[in-house]
Amino acid sequence: MQKDVMKQALDLMPGKLKEEIKNNLDNTKSYTRLFVKICEEIDSMKVKLPKFTALKNDILKINKQTHSKTTDEIKYSVPEVSIDSKC
Repeated sequence: MQKDVMKQALDLMPGKLKEEIKNNLDNTKSYTRLFVKICEEIDSMKVKLPKFTALKNDILKINKQTHSKTTDEIKYSVPEVSIDSKC
């Protein structure tokens, strides 16, 4: 889904940002950084067309899924502290 959103952004974004997306399309580690730039670009637009709003919503959905996954991983990897231990 992330790559599909990046391809959509590649079609919609102007100038330098478009070039940066094109150069990093296969580098999934750069997606978070690019998603932030894309959202900032959309927020700076005076008139937001529905296609840009849909793109931003897709990015926010991906961010929410990634955040939930990371939170779950942290929750299950943190050891529990026993209150019964004597200090």
